[in-house]
Amino acid sequence: MKIQHFGALAALTLTLGVASTAAHAAPFDQQFIDSMTPHHESALMMAQMAVSKAKYPEVRALARGIITDQKKEIAYMGQLRKRFYGSAMAKTNSSGMDGMGGMDGMGGMDGMGGMKMGDKMMPGTKMGDKMMMPGMMMGLPMKGMMDMGKLRNAKGTAFDRMFLEMMIPHHAGAISMADEALKQSGRPEIRGLAAKIIDAQAKEIGEMHSIHDRHFGHIKG
Repeated sequence: MKIQHFGALAALTLTLGVASTAAHAAPFDQQFIDSMTPHHESALMMAQMAVSKAKYPEVRALARGIITDQKKEIAYMGQLRKRFYGSAMAKTNSSGMDGMGGMDGMGGMDGMGGMKMGDKMMPGTKMGDKMMMPGMMMGLPMKGMMDMGKLRNAKGTAFDRMFLEMMIPHHAGAISMADEALKQSGRPEIRGLAAKIIDAQAKEIGEMHSIHDRHFGHIKG
């Protein structure tokens, strides 16, 4: 199945992903867990919006499935992290953004005014309504910026379209991260989780393309 990335859609921009020295020094499996967990959390944020805002029932059903599956995977990754590395959550520094110092109030940065951190996101993943794809911690080329504010403000079928056009590349990013785990991880638990993520999210990408084709036409890219 061909996985497409749509740079012009959903305010996504290509980033090469510069992570902190500490993140790169961590064992690969820890990097994978610490990247995939917030990646899943950002999918939950979008899916929770879709459950209440999407017009088409198949979009709402898709979103409910994403919430159910990815909540389970987040819990499982927390269990693995605690078992392998002693804690279920990645540590953060006092600035709330690893290696980048305090950035609250730094308006004027290409639409990132305010740059407030928080909402239980991984350090470096949330900047106001803009969120960076967490796969950067693993040093992977990722489609990098999701405009959550635009999604939150979208109305009617425009929301459904934007949701699909954001979630497709978001899923593709998870597949890229999971594929790297299959190549590099020596732990059967991580490899099993990665294979499950690839299978589930590739299937959902196909479903999202079908929904998009039906209601909005074929996505070019």
